[in-house]
Amino acid sequence: MTLAWAWSLLTPPERRVLALCSPFARPFNVDAVRELAGGGDSDASGVLDVVRSLRARGLLRTGDVPGLPDEPRLDMHPVTRHWLLEPHPVDEEMQERHDVRAIRVGRELAREAGGTTGAQDALRRLELETPGLEDALSHAIDASERERAGRPKADQARIDGQGLALHALLGLTPWLEANPPFARFLSL
Repeated sequence: MTLAWAWSLLTPPERRVLALCSPFARPFNVDAVRELAGGGDSDASGVLDVVRSLRARGLLRTGDVPGLPDEPRLDMHPVTRHWLLEPHPVDEEMQERHDVRAIRVGRELAREAGGTTGAQDALRRLELETPGLEDALSHAIDASERERAGRPKADQARIDGQGLALHALLGLTPWLEANPPFARFLSL
């Protein structure tokens, strides 16, 4: 079975949901898919049915997260992801939706991690969301650099404070990943 053939057999909702999942470089939860698909509570079962169908077809897989038994994560094989992104690159609007979601979830989890009840679970979930936050930072830096490139030559060397902060935060990311307890001090 080729991926092109499998794609041709998908229904339009299955194609849409699979395309929505392609920007996730690492495992993600079904709530993220439901949110990005625009489905509220009334459409939750529809999105779940599509996810189940994609899992049955082998285009999405499920894995457990150690220490978080109630948090199964979905992902797709890297070859499938690459195949999807090659002819169907993520458009700016979709990438922005992914980035806004990652930042919102990161902020919520950072607040929870600063509390006393459930702080450890929040830190684990925040660690799982780190790739999405890294992507959001990287996209913000790229946008800042594109904006800067459009300025007159004399102004191009100047990096605004927001761009500088983004570069610094992205540089700190590996350290924060290696030292998760310090992530709670990061105000996203």
